[in-house]
Amino acid sequence: MSAAGLDGIELQAYGHLMDQFWSPLTNTLESPYGGSLNNRIRFTLEVLQAIRDRVGEKLIVGVRYTADEAFAGGISPTEGIEISKILRDTGQVDFLNVIRGHIDTDAALTDVIPIMGMNSSPHLDFAGAVREASSNNLTTVVDGKIQNIDQRVDQRVDQSQVQVDGFISNARKEFPFYRITKNQLLTGTTGSVPSHWSSGGGTSFTLVQSVNTGTLWENRTAEEQALLTAIGRSGVQHFLRNFNIWKMEWSTPTPSHTMYQQVNLSTITTVAAMVKLLSGSLSGHWAQGAVLNEWKLTGSHYGRTNLAYTHCHPYRGSPTGSILFALPACVTGHVPIEDGVWGEFPYIGDTQND
Repeated sequence: MSAAGLDGIELQAYGHLMDQFWSPLTNTLESPYGGSLNNRIRFTLEVLQAIRDRVGEKLIVGVRYTADEAFAGGISPTEGIEISKILRDTGQVDFLNVIRGHIDTDAALTDVIPIMGMNSSPHLDFAGAVREASSNNLTTVVDGKIQNIDQRVDQRVDQSQVQVDGFISNARKEFPFYRITKNQLLTGTTGSVPSHWSSGGGTSFTLVQSVNTGTLWENRTAEEQALLTAIGRSGVQHFLRNFNIWKMEWSTPTPSHTMYQQVNLSTITTVAAMVKLLSGSLSGHWAQGAVLNEWKLTGSHYGRTNLAYTHCHPYRGSPTGSILFALPACVTGHVPIEDGVWGEFPYIGDTQND
């Protein structure tokens, strides 16, 4: 075939000689060609080696095979995937053509090669699973009454998009995040404002209470319990360090900005806090999404901009108002706050304890 100018060949291994060696249903031989899977596939490997010895590397060689005989005692999906890996690892196969089923009866044959009125592309999802499990780096083919190809491709693209979105979401949760603002625990004061934070005029600050590690849940105040529940720590007794809840009130509509620190925006940044809106309206930065009379993780994400900065301050949306807040911070990276991910983050700065 190579001498005749053909580009390649496809070996048949579904109800044919090679897979009769593979299947425990038809192979009752003893070693070296029977017994274990490695023995049962030995004949196929010898055939592939003989082909390569004759035609070299230029001829395309593929195998159309059943990765699941769908028959009690036959090749199982687990063995089918192992066969895929063995064929891949030989380095002698250029593509795999995956099917499912057996052809020893007419009824079974129609499951392998569907006729009119039967489901379209019955092997597509299974072939995708085989590819994902065993041979992502090897061309994988599937056929068998594939109709409405655009629709099937769109479905696979949608499924792949879901997988990619899930991968990105999980990767974000596992990413190491570092704080670039000081005093997330809101300890100490500079004037009337928590230390290292500043604020626009017309604002006042009051320390409401400390949330301490080591306190039994039933001994915590209702405010503590509501806050810790909102951050996903209902029932908790111990955490790393104590932190404070503060109240901020504003009595004028201007200046519009409230409590802030200046931060560099040369990296992707998440600005967030735990906030409970008591009255009025406040939005933006670490208070974006605040809800009246309910503790909520609020905040915003910002993209990378060279030589840029922000003051990360929420804006007053009403002449007067007030909030309770805790654990405000600007953090490097895209923290998935939409999934409730927040806490005390390690600080990149001048001192370890800031």
